[in-house]
Amino acid sequence: MEEIGIWVSNWKKGDAAAARSLYESCNKASYNSILRIVGREDIAQDLLQETFILAFNRIHDLKNNKSFPAWLKRIAINQALQYYRKHNPIKEDEWKIEEHEEIMEEEFNSLSELDIADWLKIIEELPAKCRLVFQLFYLEDLKHEDIAMRLNINISTSKSQLRYAKSRIKQKLLNSHAN
Repeated sequence: MEEIGIWVSNWKKGDAAAARSLYESCNKASYNSILRIVGREDIAQDLLQETFILAFNRIHDLKNNKSFPAWLKRIAINQALQYYRKHNPIKEDEWKIEEHEEIMEEEFNSLSELDIADWLKIIEELPAKCRLVFQLFYLEDLKHEDIAMRLNINISTSKSQLRYAKSRIKQKLLNSHAN
């Protein structure tokens, strides 16, 4: 982490090698966040480049040099969500779920015996809207207020989409254990 702060400081002074080091150390996490949201590698790569261009153009706005990875990831998520909203225009009523099974957090956490590949497969099979909320909540660590604001939906819609995603995941897990 100390290296990040030094590289940012050096980049602010115009050191291109420091910018390259920042890119090499931080690109994977941002790319993965973008890819989870947009779902296409080619688009994710383009958005990653745009993310770094934005970050490097705004590098002097960064107050704490050591917080560069988190700052960059926020930019990446915002870029991905901006792309998502532009290419998937949605109205609030399209997010409504007719009925869903309630699931308690403890139940959901107790079903975590699968390896990461199985989890990713199950998550990928979720309907697009609830998958996006699930990913933003659990993988990007955003709160419902942030998700609602960034997707232009109600907080209650974010919560119901997350409950629906968890319910679908639980059902898939229970079905796979029954087989």
